[in-house]
Amino acid sequence: MKLLAISAISLALAGASPILAASVDFPNGATLALSETSTADSLRVATGPYGYGHVPGETAEGALSRQVWHLDGTADTLQLLDPIRAQLSAQGYDVIYECSERECGGFDFRFAIDVASDPEMHVNLGDFRYLTARTDGEDGEAVLEILVSRLGERGFVQISQIGDDGLSDGSVALSTMGDSAADPEPAPAIVETRILTDLDFPVGSAELPEEGYDSLDELAGILRTTPGMSAMLVGHTDASGDRAANLVLSRERAKAVHERLVSELGVNPDQLGWDGVGPLSPIASNDNEDGRKKNRRVEVILTPTR
Repeated sequence: MKLLAISAISLALAGASPILAASVDFPNGATLALSETSTADSLRVATGPYGYGHVPGETAEGALSRQVWHLDGTADTLQLLDPIRAQLSAQGYDVIYECSERECGGFDFRFAIDVASDPEMHVNLGDFRYLTARTDGEDGEAVLEILVSRLGERGFVQISQIGDDGLSDGSVALSTMGDSAADPEPAPAIVETRILTDLDFPVGSAELPEEGYDSLDELAGILRTTPGMSAMLVGHTDASGDRAANLVLSRERAKAVHERLVSELGVNPDQLGWDGVGPLSPIASNDNEDGRKKNRRVEVILTPTR
């Protein structure tokens, strides 16, 4: 058997007649943001976390389909994924691999897997989950790859269908008809994303000068007094110089903030994560010094700890 390629799921919002066994119900109010298909394609499916420079996986070939859904509300990523996993399990799917952002490998994992473009599929580096499941049916093997993320009060769910060549006419049944018994319970939303605007790193350096920073004092106070809160620190650089070096530098700057919060400001390290994206997410033009200075930053994503 050859693992199949992921493709987009082309299915009407309601009233679809599934050819494959898989059927995933979403609660009322879910919006289909993207639907695409391919009868013959290939894609690499992750089977483990990022490590030693790559994400382990298998190349899939066959019929490929993908849908992206938007769900508004306060459910966190685990609460979004749980009912989907339960439905697949009831239909005979076995989980191949599952991880959350840190376990997956953060930035490196996200950019090594196949993801639909933003804004249809937004992946929050501080809050995403991934799952691959497989079943052997009468028509051959089928594999589903699921990526779940959220930003503010909007959840993003990407479901990719992988099937043998013989399943090229298949699709996954997705429905928002009626109230689902697996609807998630409400959970606190992401609190906010903020830029630590007063940090002052020397050019090309991850060394954080010793003087105090109001933004770090405020963040530390929030985390110390709110043990149910966590913070993901994400480093950014401007576009000057080598991209690979900038990626390393952005991570080192986020790590320096992490160390300052833990060693000097008394934050529980279990409440903190850190990563960097180099120059890949600018907030201003890199054509002038003012814009480049704004792009050299560390952001913090505050979320509830489950």
